[in-house]
Amino acid sequence: MDVRVKDIIKDNSIWLPSQDYNEKKKLSILMPTFGRGKNGFFKRAVTSYIEQTFKDTELIIVDDANVDGTSEQIDEFMKQDKRISCIRHKQNIGLPAISIYEAIKKARGEYIGFLFDDCVLYPSAYERTLRRMEEEGAQASYGRVSVYTDKDDMSKSKEVYCREEYLDNLEITNSIGNISIIFKKDILETVGYFDPHVCLTRLTDWDFITRVKRKFHLIETGILFAKEYGVTQRNSLGNSYLVNLLAVDEYLKIPNREKKLLLNNYEEINIFSEEENSSYNFSSEIKKILDFFKNKYWLSEFQNKHKEINFFDDNITVLCSGPISSSSTLIFSKNCSDTTQNLFSYVNMDKNIARSRAVILVRETNMNSVLLKKLEYARIPTYLLWDDDFLLLIKEKVLSLPLTENDFKKVAKKLNGLIFTSKNFYENYKAKTYNPNNYLVEPIYADKLEKKISLIENNKLNIAFTGGLWRIKNFINTLIDILNNIGKDKDVTLYLLRDKGLQDVFNETKINFSVKWYDITSSYDQLINKLSNKNIHIVIHPAQEIGNNVNKTKNALITASLLGAALITTDGAPYNVKDSVEDCMPYLLASNEEKYWVDAIKKMLDDKARIEMVKKARDYCKKRYSARCLDNLIKDIFEKTPKVDINLYSERLEKLAFFVGKMTESQYFNKLMIDGFGEDIIATPKIDKVLRTFFIADKNEFSTVSIIFGTHEKRSQGTCKIEIFNEKNTKIHNEIISLEEIIDNKFFGINLQDVENAMGKKFYISFEFNYTNTQNKVSIYERNYKYSNNRIIRNLIKPFRKSEIYVSLS
Repeated sequence: MDVRVKDIIKDNSIWLPSQDYNEKKKLSILMPTFGRGKNGFFKRAVTSYIEQTFKDTELIIVDDANVDGTSEQIDEFMKQDKRISCIRHKQNIGLPAISIYEAIKKARGEYIGFLFDDCVLYPSAYERTLRRMEEEGAQASYGRVSVYTDKDDMSKSKEVYCREEYLDNLEITNSIGNISIIFKKDILETVGYFDPHVCLTRLTDWDFITRVKRKFHLIETGILFAKEYGVTQRNSLGNSYLVNLLAVDEYLKIPNREKKLLLNNYEEINIFSEEENSSYNFSSEIKKILDFFKNKYWLSEFQNKHKEINFFDDNITVLCSGPISSSSTLIFSKNCSDTTQNLFSYVNMDKNIARSRAVILVRETNMNSVLLKKLEYARIPTYLLWDDDFLLLIKEKVLSLPLTENDFKKVAKKLNGLIFTSKNFYENYKAKTYNPNNYLVEPIYADKLEKKISLIENNKLNIAFTGGLWRIKNFINTLIDILNNIGKDKDVTLYLLRDKGLQDVFNETKINFSVKWYDITSSYDQLINKLSNKNIHIVIHPAQEIGNNVNKTKNALITASLLGAALITTDGAPYNVKDSVEDCMPYLLASNEEKYWVDAIKKMLDDKARIEMVKKARDYCKKRYSARCLDNLIKDIFEKTPKVDINLYSERLEKLAFFVGKMTESQYFNKLMIDGFGEDIIATPKIDKVLRTFFIADKNEFSTVSIIFGTHEKRSQGTCKIEIFNEKNTKIHNEIISLEEIIDNKFFGINLQDVENAMGKKFYISFEFNYTNTQNKVSIYERNYKYSNNRIIRNLIKPFRKSEIYVSLS
């Protein structure tokens, strides 16, 4: 199916410029709207824009062919406020990403923001946000949003935002209110526009802000920006559009996807595009979406493609024991252009875990963790990655953790493999034979983050420290002496992690250099992006001697190289030894005494010498820290783990759902975080002999029940009457389908009216078949545990054994 952006927008838009459109504004606000005129939401939203304390703005409304009085309200607002423009669609498009694209093309502001018709802005939202962005030198920002969740009690709300230090968790899910996002328009030249692909319709804002996070300095302003009421509206984007997170994850891994989103290519994007090797799950999702949009003017007849497809794409899930941090993103990075990175996913919901070839668990030190037990119970291949020798750190009393070597041994031998991040670390644990499968992976140079090499201008020298605070606290007095010395001849600025103890030291000490503090973050992308426009010349990396240093990697060299700066580090492990034959050691070493550090810094004051060192470092990092270090691990995973088909996927998903249920039942759930809780999973412990019974495990609302039918590769003729009852035996659905609609071994969707408050309830489904040709009967897939190999078997509808029907909800 080939429907391009240019085909959709062709001759469908009428441009109605504002009264003062010729005057350039600082901030352009974009507002797609549909169906909010009658209930008063649209008027409230626009009024909150007009009442903003910051006035140097324009509002561009995209009227998506409204028929409820919204268009007339827009006309009135345009008369009242000379800053308001409108793009009016002749026919409804129904794709917000394309509406936003049309508005961005008309926007003239230096900054871009959004207004949505189910939101109300706080009066100073724009003014305070722009002030914070300019103070921080940030290219993008987001604030906090009060989300109203109960349509029957509009006093109930919760504040939604993402703590800046945990921004890497955007790789998993979105906790940023899209109305609060403001960014500089020029970043679109790098990150591209909102992706219009149909599988992302509900999540296009999440994808966009995640791409921004990877490339630019993104700040959380702390400002309460708006009230959002969309959750309470049944026709809101989140409540009315299809979303299949596994299909989304597969789509986001497509190589060079982001290049297509740039202005020059955008209108050529096929919104239904599929890769040649797309999975069954992805292709079936496209088919559902085609049906969803079938009445749109821009959708013509399409031909079904008959091709061999995989049920799922090859996927390896990376799970972190805490927030996503550089421990994982330096290895599994979306900012590395190597295509092998597309195999890895951070999505930690059970549906993604169930379809994975393997799970890589990062920095887990609790050998009794719920996550480890869950993965073991579901028999999902699991690999443990450590970037620190936690057993050694405990032994040296550097860390206090409830972990013993015996605990580790017992768990390690059950795992599919152990992964280590430095050669010494890997060889040490390989020799201990805790597990026969040991792998060495190392940091990967994220070439997409590389910044311009910095020059010293106007005698200003910028030095940054980017490591853990433990490295610098015992070195701080020496560092002050060093920089006071350098400060005699240079205007020195030190960029340092914000820490109250360090701030007290500097406040009590006389210094002749400047200190600028930046907030700590666990996101490696944001660390680089925070410092990218600070013109950093030197990165310093002091260290104290501890036994674990020999297990460390040269991450600071990668950081300095990406920032275009020279690295100076303590003359100790791992930097004082070559980590490969090709290691040219493109950095300076200094003992932890003032004179050695002063001499090293002075050597790097010469632009020519420093630039030569940075270039050497970059060339070395690109070769030494390439994604090739993952090849052996990936090869073994694909050779030693099964390819996931519907049989294996369903078996795993049932086990994961059962595990969550048991944890909830035992009241252990409230004490521990269970990954994946809240997904649309069906648990079916029993089947009634007369009616087919299934139980809702953790889905509170649903509107589709999907059943897997089997036609045994034959053509069945006749009809099937499908009835669904609730636990009070009230019929909630009744339909008759043609057996010719059924496709062998594929999910068939039964569309109901929305079923609410379903959690923990029991439902019944019955099938009554009437055959034209009784030779070709239809079966339903079910699991029969009397068979030792647990295969999926086909049975005729009668008799049903005590087993489980394969059912999914959406």
